[in-house]
Amino acid sequence: MPVQHCLRCRTEVPVRGLPLPWCPRCGGVLSAPVATTPWTTRWVAHPPAGTPTPRPVPPADPGPTPRYHGVPRWGLGTRVWEHPVAGAEGRLRAATASRAGALAVTARPLLVVTAVAAVAAAAAQGWRYGLLVRGRTELLSARTAALSDTAVITLGVLAPVLALVSAVVCTLWLVRARASAAEQGGVVETRSCRAVVAGVWLPLVNLGQAGVLVMELAHLLGDRAGASTVRVRGWWASWVACGVLSALSVAWRGWGTAQAHADAVVLTGLGELAGASCAVLTWVLVRTWTAELTGADRLPGRRWVPAAPERSA
Repeated sequence: MPVQHCLRCRTEVPVRGLPLPWCPRCGGVLSAPVATTPWTTRWVAHPPAGTPTPRPVPPADPGPTPRYHGVPRWGLGTRVWEHPVAGAEGRLRAATASRAGALAVTARPLLVVTAVAAVAAAAAQGWRYGLLVRGRTELLSARTAALSDTAVITLGVLAPVLALVSAVVCTLWLVRARASAAEQGGVVETRSCRAVVAGVWLPLVNLGQAGVLVMELAHLLGDRAGASTVRVRGWWASWVACGVLSALSVAWRGWGTAQAHADAVVLTGLGELAGASCAVLTWVLVRTWTAELTGADRLPGRRWVPAAPERSA
């Protein structure tokens, strides 16, 4: 009986009818049907006679592990605050802290007004949503709709403008505060002023980088000012929520449907509330850290001081 031979596993497959193309055992290629076993040649390589067997070479001694007395200059720094400052002048530290204090005094009313405007804008958005719900079943008066539009547009423009101005002042304060904290801690900051500003103002990047910059300042002042990490994380969460909700409200209005418009109103109101909480937490951090940097219990400012009445001549 003719058989086929597998070229892979050398299995003999008897031919019953038509020849098979593939081996049923391993799936290899079958040879043509033959009556005898085909003769094949396999080349096997052997070393020449008399060749000595090479001996394994022991590994060389690597020597002692290199050690450094300080951070190598060619490496990447593991900390933001590096390179101790030798002989920093006290007058320079006081000047930097005073500039941070002056910016904090400017930021105080701006942040308060921004928080109030944001809460008012959120209330206007809530009123708008209530009118949208009422408009499904009843006809609204033109005066009510006009008042709602005026409140939403006015506060919707005023709150972002105040937030923008407050962000500029707080960014300058952050630069001055980081420089003052570095000088008082006896270190030099590796982040430049341009890097700090870019980390606060670049879209999408600022959602993460701004929190990192504030957290670094908190870690530097943590042992002396008692700065709470939970408070910084709360500020960071409100900062991210404000940015994400603002972007979602703008994107949601692009759908053009009535339901999308109502959802955008809700998202805008939530974004305004997140902005108000961010402004309040920003003021708390600015007040606490500025008081620590300047060495005062409260921020400098104008206040009434009692004095003895002058005697008449």
